[in-house]
Amino acid sequence: MKKIYLGLILFLIQQTSSAQFSNDTLANYIVRDSLMTEQVTPLSATTSTGQTYISWFDSYNSNYQMRMQLLDASGNKLWPDTGLVVSSFPQNSAIFRYDLKVDNEDNAIVAFQDERSGSLNVVAYKIDAGANFLWGSSGIQLNDSAAQGLAPTIGITQSNNVVIAWSADLGSSKWISFQKISSTGSILWSKRIFDSTNNIKYSRAVMQPSGIDNIIMMYVEEIGNFPGVSSTLYAQIFDSNGDQVWPNPVQVSSKTIPYFVFPQIISDSNNGFFTAFNTSNPLNPSLNDVYAQHVQVNGSLWSSTGTQVANSGTEHKSTGGFCYNILNNEFYINIQVLDGGQGSSGVSIQGIDAAGSVIFGANGIQLKNIDPIYYNPHALVDAGDGLISIFSYGSFGAQKLSAVKTDYFGSPLWSFEPTISNYNSNKDDLSAGLFKNNQTVIVWADDRLDAGVYLQNLHGDGTFGLITSIGEIKSTKDLVIFPNPSHAPVIKINSKIKEQVNLSISTPDGKKCFSASYSLQSGSNEISVDQNELSSGIYLITIHSSKRVMYVKWIKQ
Repeated sequence: MKKIYLGLILFLIQQTSSAQFSNDTLANYIVRDSLMTEQVTPLSATTSTGQTYISWFDSYNSNYQMRMQLLDASGNKLWPDTGLVVSSFPQNSAIFRYDLKVDNEDNAIVAFQDERSGSLNVVAYKIDAGANFLWGSSGIQLNDSAAQGLAPTIGITQSNNVVIAWSADLGSSKWISFQKISSTGSILWSKRIFDSTNNIKYSRAVMQPSGIDNIIMMYVEEIGNFPGVSSTLYAQIFDSNGDQVWPNPVQVSSKTIPYFVFPQIISDSNNGFFTAFNTSNPLNPSLNDVYAQHVQVNGSLWSSTGTQVANSGTEHKSTGGFCYNILNNEFYINIQVLDGGQGSSGVSIQGIDAAGSVIFGANGIQLKNIDPIYYNPHALVDAGDGLISIFSYGSFGAQKLSAVKTDYFGSPLWSFEPTISNYNSNKDDLSAGLFKNNQTVIVWADDRLDAGVYLQNLHGDGTFGLITSIGEIKSTKDLVIFPNPSHAPVIKINSKIKEQVNLSISTPDGKKCFSASYSLQSGSNEISVDQNELSSGIYLITIHSSKRVMYVKWIKQ
């Protein structure tokens, strides 16, 4: 038996005295829902400290205003209850795609389009936590000749400069414009991805940082005319001056994607990116399918097509969110799986290892059966000790939100299925924030009143709101704490292999008090805990490695 006798040096985190997140999943938390007006197309972004920026378009005096809200980690609104008016310039009657990101100093960067110049053009704002407009009260207008600009996306470099890319078109030409803005708001350069022959069109750019001040971009090359457009994914790295790093763009996959799909990417934490995209099934082109790809900083790929996430030839599949765990070096995908008629839908997940091989079997692991209740995945969150799949279900006008959590093997971690929103209404435009302070904040558009923005926080144990107590968590054969209650207990951990684990201690409201790593041997291990700095009360002790998580409640005397 290996015994570990270590005095634990505690880092006590100051706790907020009040919290505004609700555990009432019928009412949920109202970001903004004003009767007789619309609040639509919300986006959210999480800061390094777990605060949440939320943006939306708010109908006001026959116009749409861009408004935002900032919540602290407990759900307190830090800006006006009706939202901070970012822009009241003339807006089109149609709302188009836009983007919201957090920079390296926890400022919000929001880019959208309005008609202040008489036609649709891209504008960008930078706002700090104090609601100060760091790029001026009117933001920065981004133009490319007389072209119309739509669907801007944001890239933040490691040097905290910002690159905004958008789809521009004029006449029969269609191209990608992108401009670099310094952290102080100066436009540094303007570039294009453009075909002067007009035979090839470009659109749908997304970006991640790559190197100190470079960005890596994925975009779509379009050939042909609607509805017969062939859309192919390409990638390129642009240096600090906007020049191409690779001699030629890299084709992300030989597979094509639908004309109306906007694929996303996430960083691989090594200057490349991962993506999962909708395409056609190789056995039956009439079926939708999902492939995944890793584009490394040197331009290398898993394969020319990417990895087929699930190889069934009888079902439609589409992406429902994805995440990357750097410790496991594995990429995980939420999959919507539908019957051939697309009248029934379920949820599966798949993991892909560093070599591009699936790890949850040929068709992944089914979380929710294909059912007429129509389970539809929206987000997959890496909670640090497992994966949280967030999905809607129900008929039109009577949808609810729920979640399932698994470990990194795909095995369930919760014995129940928490209902995130129990109100029967339409749910749309859902985003789930990064897992910070033992929670993810889930934001969506909801029509329960007319059209509003709602949210719900979800803790790692499946609870909501402010945790006031820790329920009875029974010891398992692999994790035992004794004596309990006690002042200085011993934690016994059984391990089948040599492994590295993390031990964390949290208060009932989810605030982490202590975290440390330990090396376990195969067999029985004991950790002696000395908690002199902690006051008496109830605490949650979590043990997790790269492949499992265990909990135990400790009553400190």
